[in-house]
Amino acid sequence: RKIISTEPKRNNDINALKEPARTACKIFMQEAQRRGIPIFIVETIRTAERQNWLFRNRPESTQLDGYKNISNHQPGLAWDIACKGPVLYDKNIMDRAGAIGLQMGITWGGSWGWDSPHFEVKSNWKPKALKPVTSKTKLKLNGVVKQVDTILKDGNNFIKIRDLQDNKTSVSYSSGKVFVNGIHYAGDM
Repeated sequence: RKIISTEPKRNNDINALKEPARTACKIFMQEAQRRGIPIFIVETIRTAERQNWLFRNRPESTQLDGYKNISNHQPGLAWDIACKGPVLYDKNIMDRAGAIGLQMGITWGGSWGWDSPHFEVKSNWKPKALKPVTSKTKLKLNGVVKQVDTILKDGNNFIKIRDLQDNKTSVSYSSGKVFVNGIHYAGDM
């Protein structure tokens, strides 16, 4: 392999990806942000020249020369990520990001055992519903602090009404409204 000295420019613009990769990448990044996973896009679409440069200068990163064997970056169906912070490719963070991708039906390079920054989709990719993320939080209701489960789904936080009920508090839901002890509740809990 001949080493070429000048590295061709990287493209990290999500909008440069082709559909459905553009949509997949945007949803993936939004979900990572919601879950507090500190990542950013390193590269999206890649020219044949850049792919060939990687092939010749960083053989550990690819076996695809960009001409005879093309990468899914070239048609705009793949992107690479890195971690914000002192470690660019933190294994724990990459694994958490990879889990999101896999839940979404995105191919994750980490599942191959060697390319954890890499994500790609097929040209017929369709979004899959993500599993809700749960956590515990404290809410004050009628002067009483209660610990409840919160569920993050589709970018919204939900709580279970039954978690708010006790022998002093009756909570119900009807016609899109919450009632506490029979009174319509419209404030923050």
